[in-house]
Amino acid sequence: MCLKWVADVEYLVACYSSGLIFIMKLEISSNNVKSSSLKEFNSSKMDFKADLIFYKSIQIHKKSINALIYSKNYKLSITAGEERTIILWDIYTRKVNKVLSGHTSSVISLTMNDQMNQLISLSNDKNVRVWDIRNMICIQTLQDTYIYRPENRLGCIHYDEKSKSILLTSRKINVWPLSVQEGTTNYNDFPVTKVLFNPKFFNVISVDEGSNVIIFDLITGKMEFRFYEAHGTQRITSATLDISGRRLLTSSVDGVIKMWNFSNGAMLSEYVDKDCKKEITDIICIGYDDFTSEIASVGWDRMIFIYTHSKDHDRVSTRKIGGINNKEFTDDITKIYYIQKYDYIITGSSDGKIIVWHFRLG
Repeated sequence: MCLKWVADVEYLVACYSSGLIFIMKLEISSNNVKSSSLKEFNSSKMDFKADLIFYKSIQIHKKSINALIYSKNYKLSITAGEERTIILWDIYTRKVNKVLSGHTSSVISLTMNDQMNQLISLSNDKNVRVWDIRNMICIQTLQDTYIYRPENRLGCIHYDEKSKSILLTSRKINVWPLSVQEGTTNYNDFPVTKVLFNPKFFNVISVDEGSNVIIFDLITGKMEFRFYEAHGTQRITSATLDISGRRLLTSSVDGVIKMWNFSNGAMLSEYVDKDCKKEITDIICIGYDDFTSEIASVGWDRMIFIYTHSKDHDRVSTRKIGGINNKEFTDDITKIYYIQKYDYIITGSSDGKIIVWHFRLG
């Protein structure tokens, strides 16, 4: 159970293991005078009694609530618990403002850094997360790797404004100076041509005109890996992931497509067609399973090149749709999209024309 006196509104908020939240008022009386505000009474000069009066209830959690705080700056109540999520809600309307996800264990404590507009949370696995409450994203993740005896756990978290530090309790009080850098770090020295998100590894991949491939961690924003001159001196024009999310495909201005293990920068395969000599503007991977898939590319040749490959990358076949003399394409093809349900590919060209094709029949 959690209890919190919210001085701004003079409510007592109680949270229970069932996930239910009670909001109660204080009814204070003295000499037959009743009020719901403590400000009207001076306890040093008169006797008074206070009664708790049920005001509202709210059920926004399905499991036990472990932590409750109130943000004065944003006028929001914040609760968290066994569900691993943090819920920000309005104490007046009882409506949920935002649900923050990211912890992989139950959240046991919350604190605020009002000066920097930050919410700080602690989970049962000793993971600390710092959230920017203005845009509701996690901006820093900290992990306590120390092994505590006899119980390897932390009790609660508190932010000390004077020392600008996080205080964590175990058998002793641990002090962590908090330093969160605001702004962005520029790792790209050349114009970025494509950005991808990989949900399998939860990272961001960027490619640029300098033929660089850079992999970032989505949560921390830190660069995990980078490899240079992926296409030599040729500019990278587009990129995509295969169906497994384990391989990266990049294309260049000279019509070459390369497949990479993007975690270590090793090139796995190269796709080249003698008729594809101009810039590739877009590529997609059309997958059936982890073993067989097809790569479709479009570009200045006004053709759709389709490369079929299996797990054995030595066996690659190519088929083509369109061409310079094809009546359908009257200008460079700039974009391609695949609709799996209908087995359609959609292309868009520089002259504004959009064409829908049947992928198998052309």
